[in-house]
Amino acid sequence: RESESSSVVHVMVAEVWDGDAEIAEIAGAVVSVAGVSSSSSGSSARSPSRLRMAGKGVLIVVPARGGSKGLPRKNARNLGDIPLLGWTAHAIRAAGLDEAVCLLSTDDPEIAGIGRGVGLDVPFLRPPELATDGASAESVALHALDWLAVERSIHPSAVMLLQPTSPFRGP
Repeated sequence: RESESSSVVHVMVAEVWDGDAEIAEIAGAVVSVAGVSSSSSGSSARSPSRLRMAGKGVLIVVPARGGSKGLPRKNARNLGDIPLLGWTAHAIRAAGLDEAVCLLSTDDPEIAGIGRGVGLDVPFLRPPELATDGASAESVALHALDWLAVERSIHPSAVMLLQPTSPFRGP
């Protein structure tokens, strides 16, 4: 998406189902999108210092609407003793992306409360038209980008979308 300064924001969808895939690999891709290159000499884009540097220009969007059909209220449930959203919040911290702006996008006040409880920022409730079966992940990410630009004057260089329904990510 073109911003006012003509720079391109890259939207990255990170759905990780494979137990061997690591969120650090996804974050490494964000590092390169954000302009922090990795060297081929043993120092990888996954190093915590490089991830923190990249995190400064990254928006992480965690989409979690309340009206799931297949498993009703799935985003408000626990997996083990941890809320489903807690697994995603933990993966973000474990990947060293503490400096990234991370927003939970939800239409549901209960899910918003759970998100706040696990350390996610929930500054708004998603509008109803973005909480339907037909709403795209891209439109949810663009809504979060627009909100950040207007309300906080933040213009990230990259967006990472982390689905809470993919809880088994490695750090």
